[in-house]
Amino acid sequence: SHATKMLAFLAALTASRRRTDGWVPVSRLAEEVGIAKATAYRWVRALADTGFPIVYDEPTSAVHTHRGVRCGLVLQSRDQTHH
Repeated sequence: SHATKMLAFLAALTASRRRTDGWVPVSRLAEEVGIAKATAYRWVRALADTGFPIVYDEPTSAVHTHRGVRCGLVLQSRDQTHH
């Protein structure tokens, strides 16, 4: 689904920060998640527009997130969410 791909994109973005110098090509993120490069670029712009700490470097087509940025999910069962 679209939401699942977006979450995978965020996870790949923050994981890349930990295994590189912080810069990761947008094309690599798109490939890791299985989305079109155009979609990845749209999501980078959308994240930046919402205030997510992401920087895009046009000459290298790479993105960078600030140190310490994490993408974590808390999953709850239906019983926990419906009281």
